[in-house]
Amino acid sequence: MFFANLRKQMRWIIIVVVIAFIAGSVYLGVGSVGQQTAEAVVAVVNGRDIYYSQFQRSYLNNVQVYRQLFGPPQGTAAEELMYLSLRGLIDTELVYAAAAAANLPVADAEVDEALADLKAAFADEASFRDALRQSGLTERRLRELIREDLQVRKLEEQVRASAEFDESEYEDLDEQSVAALRQAAEDREVQTWLRRLWDEADIVIYDAQLRAHHLMREGRLEEAVEAYRQAMVDDPLNGYLHVSLGAVYEQMGRLDDAIAEYERAVQSYDMDGDLRIRLALAYLDAGRDEDAAATLREAGELLPWDAELQFSLAQLFTSMGLEEDAQRAMDRLAEIQQAFMPVAPSEEETGEGAGAEAAEADGEAEETEDQSN
Repeated sequence: MFFANLRKQMRWIIIVVVIAFIAGSVYLGVGSVGQQTAEAVVAVVNGRDIYYSQFQRSYLNNVQVYRQLFGPPQGTAAEELMYLSLRGLIDTELVYAAAAAANLPVADAEVDEALADLKAAFADEASFRDALRQSGLTERRLRELIREDLQVRKLEEQVRASAEFDESEYEDLDEQSVAALRQAAEDREVQTWLRRLWDEADIVIYDAQLRAHHLMREGRLEEAVEAYRQAMVDDPLNGYLHVSLGAVYEQMGRLDDAIAEYERAVQSYDMDGDLRIRLALAYLDAGRDEDAAATLREAGELLPWDAELQFSLAQLFTSMGLEEDAQRAMDRLAEIQQAFMPVAPSEEETGEGAGAEAAEADGEAEETEDQSN
């Protein structure tokens, strides 16, 4: 999957024209990352800078995909998406550096063929030249990029070929199943290799929020706490940082500290139902059942028309043995469904009523005529 995403890059270098949000003082408006300009450096990988302009492009592209699937990313989901966007850039830098170090041979004929494939995506040579000019690339530079991309493909082949997989162990399976198992083995080999690149690399993440998220994922929780504290200094208005810090405290078993952070977050975002549920679950883990119930009831009253929330409340109240509260949530859910359920057209609107009446009148007329005869 990772190499497949890399292979898409070359076409987009040409087809996608770098648009206005790259240049100047552009802000993401999400977390401490949003306080930086495009020219600033978000991370350094083996001495090579990754700029906020690169990060912004990656993040906004990922937001478009996420929005289509789940809606706008908010809170900790936005932070996770930001981190994955940065991690993708770091992965790319590491892989291309590894390919360059391997210095795998690429023939000019291979570059010519790849360039021809790119040109085939355009209506004619003039369209290709125009896109090339708008992207700020010369054909010479494009050929260099294609050569680098082809080196990455050859490196991928080597990494995948090194995966241990014995087909003789799966003689009873059909070809499709064996192919799927081989693919899985190769994917694991790629991830192991990429993990090794990370371990051997000199990587510095300057943004405090992204550094904190990375440290949390790496299990370096004490360092993550300090990084989140720094992120709060950098961006004191971002209340969701308290949610992230609370999650770290939960992993550390510091429930009281986690609850304190979630409570601060709720004060900033009192209409966030998911956040109140997170706080209620922390209360339950701490044995504070009454506080959990009160928090859930507040969520239900504040967001009576949130169907997903009411469904979650019904489940939680049921698990807590609060049947009356659970029934109230289910009743609200039924009201929501009723309010948004399409109304069936009346007989007058469909014409069925008038048709039935006309048919009945015709029948009566025929009966009268028969009697008169």
